[in-house]
Amino acid sequence: MSRGAFGLGGRQWAGLALAVIAISIGHYGTSLHAIVLHEVFTRLYYPPIVFAALWGGAGAGLATALLASALYLPHVLVGWHAWPAVQVGQYAEVAVFLLIGAVAGRIGTKLRRERDRARSAGLQLEEALDRLQASLDERLRIDRDVTVGRIATGMAHEIRNPLGAARGALDILESRVISPQCRTEFAEIAREAIARASLVLDDLLEFARPRPPAVQRTDLGDLVSRTARLVATALAERGVRLELAPLPGSPVVVAVDAAQLQRALVTVLLEGPAALGARRIGLGVGTQAGQAAITIDMLDSSRPGPVGTLFEPFSDARVGHGLALALARRLVENQGGSVHVDGSAGGVRIVLSLAGTRPPAVIRSGLEAAGLAPAAGGSLSAGGASAG
Repeated sequence: MSRGAFGLGGRQWAGLALAVIAISIGHYGTSLHAIVLHEVFTRLYYPPIVFAALWGGAGAGLATALLASALYLPHVLVGWHAWPAVQVGQYAEVAVFLLIGAVAGRIGTKLRRERDRARSAGLQLEEALDRLQASLDERLRIDRDVTVGRIATGMAHEIRNPLGAARGALDILESRVISPQCRTEFAEIAREAIARASLVLDDLLEFARPRPPAVQRTDLGDLVSRTARLVATALAERGVRLELAPLPGSPVVVAVDAAQLQRALVTVLLEGPAALGARRIGLGVGTQAGQAAITIDMLDSSRPGPVGTLFEPFSDARVGHGLALALARRLVENQGGSVHVDGSAGGVRIVLSLAGTRPPAVIRSGLEAAGLAPAAGGSLSAGGASAG
């Protein structure tokens, strides 16, 4: 709406003028003996003055007060000349009109300034949010491009090496001077290299879109115990000792795809020590506030590991192929769970949380009882039974 005099539009001024005129007509048309009605009509001048002042400020309030006074004073002079005592009070009403216009106008001006300030702040906030959204979109695009580039580079490296080995073996097989024994050996080399490249591609496809989990009720303690027995020998051959903490007295039942969860757990147990240089692993099961979790403590680390990027694709060349731990996290998330990593002075704790998106504040697993969990100060104590 366009603004006219004193910040009010034409329709607003017309409405105020009609209201004041209608009140004045009521005044002039009322008998002088109806004193109460005259008092009511006098007070009815207040609302138009207040509205004008609040809408347009002190100028609009005073202008409306002057209009009301101009229409009210003839009635006082003509109708009440025989009662001078009454006229004095009615003349005072004119001063009240002007006072109301000035005070209400001052309040209206402050309110309008606050409203304009709030509107300006809202616009600035909206612009800031737009800039922030654009910045976040740009950051996400950059992060996505970096991730895609890292995966593409890692995949090229992971596939090029076995394909190069297979090509070299095939080139030797084409030679006619090679013995039958060597021919068999190089054929096996080519077959293994192609199988490794195929494995990398299969893991990439599953990382991008894992199959839906075949959910079933699973005893988490039994799954962890079986997995510990499965990997204990392989870890021992690498010089890593696996210590399984006492399992909870009652079964910890979760609804998961047991095969996917076990695959993720096997990957973390086998690849985690290579990334973190751990010589000892503490493994346990716990529950807290209805959440189930598997805790894996990488202990006696010989070198600091990439804790923050441990489960990122191709973040560490020391981890099998670069998608191993990233795929493990993807499989856990495919169950509706999450993976959390917490580094300390003596090792790294990995929590596979299966019943929520947050790890429990305190995992009440057998690790504390076995002396495998990090203490409050960050130190780690040995103890517990070896899995075998």
